[in-house]
Amino acid sequence: TSGSAALSDPIVYGYFEEPTPGSPNGAAFVGVVADTKFSVDRGFFSDPISVAISSETPEAMIVYTLDGSTPLVDAQLNVSNGFVYGAPLSISNTTTLRAAAFKQGYLSTNVDSQTYLFLDDVIQQTRESTLADGFPATWGSRSSDYGLDPDVVGPNDRFGGLYVNQIKDSLLAVPSLSITIDNADFFGPSGIYANPTGQGIGWERAASAELIYPDGAQGFQIDAGLRIAGAASRVLSLKNGLRLLFKDEYGDAKLNYAWFGDGVDQFDTIVLRPHFNDGWGWDGALGDPAYVRDQWFRDTQAAMGNPSSRGSLVHLYVNGLYWGLYNPSERPDASYWAEHFGGDKSQYDVMVADSVHDGDGAAYSTMISLAQAVVSAAPADRFAAYQRLQGNLPDGTQDPLQDDYLDVVNYIDYMILNHYGGNNDWPDRNWYAARLRGSESDGFRFVAWDSEIALDLSDRTSLFENNLGKNSGAAQAYGILRNYDEFRLQFADRIHAHLFNEGALYVDPSDPQYDPAHPQSNIPAARLAELADKVSEAIVAESARWGDAKVSRPLTYANWQAEINWLTRVYFNSRHNTFLNQLRGDGLYTTFRAPEFSQPGGTVPQGYELSMLASPGTIYYTLDGETDPRVIGGEVNPSDAVRVYNGAIPLTGDVIVRARLRTDSGQWSGLVEASFSVLPQTQGDYDRN
Repeated sequence: TSGSAALSDPIVYGYFEEPTPGSPNGAAFVGVVADTKFSVDRGFFSDPISVAISSETPEAMIVYTLDGSTPLVDAQLNVSNGFVYGAPLSISNTTTLRAAAFKQGYLSTNVDSQTYLFLDDVIQQTRESTLADGFPATWGSRSSDYGLDPDVVGPNDRFGGLYVNQIKDSLLAVPSLSITIDNADFFGPSGIYANPTGQGIGWERAASAELIYPDGAQGFQIDAGLRIAGAASRVLSLKNGLRLLFKDEYGDAKLNYAWFGDGVDQFDTIVLRPHFNDGWGWDGALGDPAYVRDQWFRDTQAAMGNPSSRGSLVHLYVNGLYWGLYNPSERPDASYWAEHFGGDKSQYDVMVADSVHDGDGAAYSTMISLAQAVVSAAPADRFAAYQRLQGNLPDGTQDPLQDDYLDVVNYIDYMILNHYGGNNDWPDRNWYAARLRGSESDGFRFVAWDSEIALDLSDRTSLFENNLGKNSGAAQAYGILRNYDEFRLQFADRIHAHLFNEGALYVDPSDPQYDPAHPQSNIPAARLAELADKVSEAIVAESARWGDAKVSRPLTYANWQAEINWLTRVYFNSRHNTFLNQLRGDGLYTTFRAPEFSQPGGTVPQGYELSMLASPGTIYYTLDGETDPRVIGGEVNPSDAVRVYNGAIPLTGDVIVRARLRTDSGQWSGLVEASFSVLPQTQGDYDRN
């Protein structure tokens, strides 16, 4: 029958390189060449190694390169770039090895990359040796900068051998990220580093990225697109930022790796921040870079209870050349918000410095209009307008029929952070805001980004910097809403939450000096010191690479440590009171004292008597963790949960205490809130029978 005849027809199986639905098939392949394997995995080495490369496919031809370029063959398997592998390779210096396997009629493997780092070789990299290896003397119109400075690492260094003895440990102080890329794609006439102002897909090049840990912990290798990142840094520094983009056209469509610890471990892109303004590659910073300012802003935003961009540290290598200390960071674009908060990235509107980055700008314009409507409304209607901005009914409860346009608490915290840090390159630049479209939205949320010209950088004026009058860019909604009483009081509430009672910006007024043994006495300084500890050993290598970028005598660890000392011992000690006085002068915080608890929360014994102190007036408090002693409009909340403080309050169970002071003239303090965990009654211990 026709059916049996069909069954007897021969069937030829094959593979296609690309799917072509609705179009003619491309060339078919008999099979797929088995992936290449290396006998020695990437890492750090001190002795020569022998590396064998293999493929399980019989008679497959392996082609390799040692210069970052891609192994290539033509249709007849004639090698057009690279070398045919025949025997194990002897490797004794820093090497980027790339290999692929080919067989006639078979689909070839992808290109695998392995970086072998020999620190004895790395510390001898100089401009002269790099040029001798064939790297270009110029990067487009820019002069090139290669190698480590002998003034730091020798021979005949300027510092009596101090850093010569530390350089290897410095290079092992943080993980290393090796970028392998065709030299022409990086340094050539059409290369991205030779054309640093080039942006967009037209200035993206294929590369390999390998994360290598000094202790042998599991890192990763991934093929990705590579672009230059940054704004002014593209032309004002030879140490440029870079961005990795993970796409299926290169390999995996996402990086699946817990680069920043717990939490999101899938990424569409990672920015390799070069510490531009807060680094030695920019002459505007003089000798003041700390290499931690931007990450301090982002970590502080997280400590305030808000979304933030996580980051880490790596030593970067490009085709085996040491390139300096970099800060890999999450980029808060639409994919970031989708990974962290759900939804698809196509559902997010993201604004970057007043420009639409993802989605469109309609919702952001609506948010600004709704903020303006708050202060334009008649006094009796302002609270309802304020709630409309937040997607609520006039009574403050959520309205399922209205969209939320602004996360007010997040926004206030964001403003406090930038005001406190004296951010001088903001608010018209360097900001991200994002919002999920639709009824599930929490409104626009703002995240700190590129906050480097801050915390007293270079001119020693931001100790007294007052940004409270800013009203454009990221501060536009703030400039409008600060004219509304309820917003100002909410601002005061958040000030109290963060600058008092061991909040994210708390400094003990009785003992403001940072002390590593008592970090809670100066929390912002302790946070910066923790970041500095991670930079400390690694900074010697950065000094050797970029410490002489703008000066004849290289800047060193000693310069860096002096800046860390200034920040922890001077800036944060003084900034707290300076900032509070600025807020009071602008009507954003009260001139009278809010209630102070005898203990700012935490664990207390059974029956602990909580006392409160404040300026003259009446203290109102609640113990249910929900009720505010004040209602909208300024009256005392009539709820039965509200009590007048007349003396110490015995705590017999876990409780959240909320309190405000009301002066005799009717003014309210910021809200003070603390959680207490009460220990159970102790029975029969050796102290009590």
